[in-house]
Amino acid sequence: MWNKLYKGFLAFFIIFWAAFIFLDYWQNHPPYYFAFQHFKYLDLTLIFIGLGVAVNFGVLKLQKSATKLPIVSGFTIFLLSVILIFISMAIYRGNIAELAAATRQKNYMTGSSLGVLGFRTLYTVASVYFILLVSHTFGQLLTSFSNFKFQRIESIVINVATGIMGIVALLFILGIFKFLHWFVILPIFLVILGIRWKESLAFLKHSLITPLKIKKLNVIGISSFYILLIIISLNLVQLMSPMPQGWDALSLYINLPSIIDDYSGLVKGFQPYNWSLFMALGFILFDDTSIAMALSSVSGIMCLVAMYALGKNWLKMDTNSILLALLLFYITPSIAFQSYLDLKVDLGLLFIILSVLIIFVKWSTLSFTKSKKKKVGTNEAATLSESTTTAERPLNKQYIILMGLMTGFALGIKFTTLFTFCSIVAAIWYLYHGKLAFLGMAYLSLFGILLLRLDDMSGLREYHLSANILLWILLVVGIILIGLSSRKNPQKLVSSVKATALYSCFFILPFLPWIGKNYIESGSLSTQTLLNGKSNAPNGSIQNFDKNWRQYKQRKK
Repeated sequence: MWNKLYKGFLAFFIIFWAAFIFLDYWQNHPPYYFAFQHFKYLDLTLIFIGLGVAVNFGVLKLQKSATKLPIVSGFTIFLLSVILIFISMAIYRGNIAELAAATRQKNYMTGSSLGVLGFRTLYTVASVYFILLVSHTFGQLLTSFSNFKFQRIESIVINVATGIMGIVALLFILGIFKFLHWFVILPIFLVILGIRWKESLAFLKHSLITPLKIKKLNVIGISSFYILLIIISLNLVQLMSPMPQGWDALSLYINLPSIIDDYSGLVKGFQPYNWSLFMALGFILFDDTSIAMALSSVSGIMCLVAMYALGKNWLKMDTNSILLALLLFYITPSIAFQSYLDLKVDLGLLFIILSVLIIFVKWSTLSFTKSKKKKVGTNEAATLSESTTTAERPLNKQYIILMGLMTGFALGIKFTTLFTFCSIVAAIWYLYHGKLAFLGMAYLSLFGILLLRLDDMSGLREYHLSANILLWILLVVGIILIGLSSRKNPQKLVSSVKATALYSCFFILPFLPWIGKNYIESGSLSTQTLLNGKSNAPNGSIQNFDKNWRQYKQRKK
């Protein structure tokens, strides 16, 4: 009874909270209200609905068919996306013509311009696919040195993420010597594809030609995937622009890759910009802003693939529930805006963090097993004791190393990765020692943040009252909790320390080049300068103003 009441209350709270957030967002964003009030795309909506009904009917019939035709593949989905794109552009052209006639203006959306837009869209897709192909092939080359046991979809995610990490490391080295030119990078990419040509062809085959397994899909799953495809297709058309629309993208996140292309190398100042180096390939190789923006947007699609892998292999969700969850995730405003309007690096960061999570889940699965001990009496049946989590298998160092490297790479995208690092460390101790160790490591993580004054990066240090006293309290409490949780099994303590130390060392390693760059540019060893680099803006302190004024008066004399 109490369980039913709890579930009922939980369901009511979820519905109430979702409705509250929706209505609050609706009230504070009137453009959505006016967009629905003056909706001009009823014809397009009806066409999409009709096509969606046909897709649902076709997939359901194909599942029931005894002889399933291998027609559902990556290339089939791409053709459906192209159809959606050209239908939307044709309807848009008709609305523009109607508006031009009503206002007696010239209609600039001609048939030829529509064809050019369609061609540029396909060109952008092909260019991004080429970079993903190189990333996957390079990642497969880098991971081939260790025996990783990922399933196919997990392997795709990890290879792409590892390949991007390797490409960015290569671009960083070339950027030091001002070698970021297309005639330098393109031959390197072609050599990578040539060396691993079998893997390159395998990726082409699996992503475009190999039939997809469509089992146990219902209307919810098919419709969710179809709506996702519509949104992704329309987002892609939105990227066909000579410049980004969002302020953050225009001033920093797309501007910085353009500056990297102008310099043909690393740019002085700025926080570490790993993902901006990756996005700069759009300018370096293709001299196209749309491709640079698409490299930011495609990371959101890779997030969907990574989340599908986690839902399928870790959470054991059915395909229909996963597709519905992915749709709800992708239409979230913060995700949607960064997919077509304000292109940033956050989706790239999320993709790398999801890849780290996939590696952590695989490592924990391989390294920890639940064993059941049996007690057998002389004349009585065997009874099972409680399941206990033990670390009987090897440490599986290759997973910890890759996890650390990828987390350090993510730190070079955004400093919020520190939350991921602290969470992974706490989770490692939880797997070895339980809840007390998790809590103790959380306290020690807060101690490290306050000790290194990392909270000063956001300007919040001055508001953290008694932080210099609190950090030592956190240290003492954290050590006590770790000691209480690990006193029963010292062998596990050694293993957990080894895993944490290995993860931390390889976490720092990818970030060291940025610290070296910032030190060379600034000559300062302060935490703020080493992390953020030398500011390009002039020193605006009162002391500097007074010094400049005195120097100016002396020159006048």
